[in-house]
Amino acid sequence: MALSLSPVALINGLRFLIIGAPFTIYYNSIFLFDAQLPANYPESPPAVTMHAFGHRVNPNLYDSGYVCCTYFPSAQNAFATSDSC
Repeated sequence: MALSLSPVALINGLRFLIIGAPFTIYYNSIFLFDAQLPANYPESPPAVTMHAFGHRVNPNLYDSGYVCCTYFPSAQNAFATSDSC
């Protein structure tokens, strides 16, 4: 059976890891995120969740895994919004 979708159509999720930078309060902290890209990406932003392991380490990162993505409007930013967390 042949695959009817292009390889690009199959990529709708991302997992990425960020390690806290030296000389910050996040130094050596590990932040694991999952991002789900909507069908109309990049017109709509991805839905991002963090694996928080029950800890809230930042005002924009909730222990439930919710990530508050605040964007500042600009001509180059497709995700500009006035919504806040």
